[in-house]
Amino acid sequence: MHAAIGRSGLAPEHLMMLGDTPYDVTAAQKADVRTIALRSGGFPDGELQGAAAIYDDAADLLRRFDGSPFCR
Repeated sequence: MHAAIGRSGLAPEHLMMLGDTPYDVTAAQKADVRTIALRSGGFPDGELQGAAAIYDDAADLLRRFDGSPFCR
């Protein structure tokens, strides 16, 4: 995660991660990066706590993209 942040050339607060496991959410939190979680990983919402938003899958995110954290 830190290597990807470094390669981006951006500060963590200007980045967002898309993940589908609680491990993704935890890794992003440790790196001060906001996360959008997808339920497609099979984990319940309770295990995805800490994500900026949770969507059913990528198609659900795309349908609601204009209201997503990507657009805020």
